[in-house]
Amino acid sequence: MRERLMRFSTRPNRLRRCATAVALATAATAATLCGPALAGAADYDGDGPADFAIWRPSDGNWWILGSARGEQLPVRQWGASSDKPAPGDYDGDGRTDVAIWRPSDGTWWILGSARGEQLPVRQWGASGDRPVPGDYDGDGRTDVAIWRPSDGTWWVLGSARGEQLPVPQLGASGDRPVPGDYDGDRRTDFAVWRPSTGMWYVIRSSNGEQVTQRWGTSGDRPVPADYDGDRRTDFAVWRPSTGTWYVIRSSNGEQVTQWGATGDEPIFDTGLPPAPITGGLSPAPAAGER
Repeated sequence: MRERLMRFSTRPNRLRRCATAVALATAATAATLCGPALAGAADYDGDGPADFAIWRPSDGNWWILGSARGEQLPVRQWGASSDKPAPGDYDGDGRTDVAIWRPSDGTWWILGSARGEQLPVRQWGASGDRPVPGDYDGDGRTDVAIWRPSDGTWWVLGSARGEQLPVPQLGASGDRPVPGDYDGDRRTDFAVWRPSTGMWYVIRSSNGEQVTQRWGTSGDRPVPADYDGDRRTDFAVWRPSTGTWYVIRSSNGEQVTQWGATGDEPIFDTGLPPAPITGGLSPAPAAGER
């Protein structure tokens, strides 16, 4: 398995140079080498650069290739087939922890890397929600958060004070949540992409201003990330029909790259740090209960 992981993870080696850059791993390649899996990048060994990793829903195993030594890290079993991977630095030790969010009951299951122990299970969100963790309060730790497609509401539990943050209503059914640090202030901005129009709607955390950007068409996949390493999230889409990436670099304009083919799934990383969770959490209210 180690040999297969190395072949899998070196395919996009030119994107390895920036921990916040996209980790481009295709579903077709992952399926060929490792069976059906979800792939991505995060810093599991704490050396700074992103490590390539896959999570296999069929057995819940995480396969990680550490960038520090180029060696496979111990395989960890965490999660079930219907879960959603939600890795992040939840214990604040500078290393990404394996974690999943369970849509059936809205619970977060986290294996802390500091002590190798399971952190307290937390409930945040409900079936139908989408996990959108990010550093919304700017304390350097990711906050537990969900986006509710039915009414476009965001529910964020700030890690700085353990309190629910005031959040805007942004988005509608059919939109895709695309949070990221678009203004470079080291806080996650609320953002959605509308496939029907290709329009991006971003609320900047630096000044509360809403900005829009048309980029992409129906059928594209939004893949925002810091592609140019300037600590700002770039607008980007991947077009399945041609395997082409269209990126507006915040530092120097547009970039077009062909990578992937029909049937592949793009994996990206906004580079925003995740967060420790302490204390008891109350469930995010169901739609209509606010």
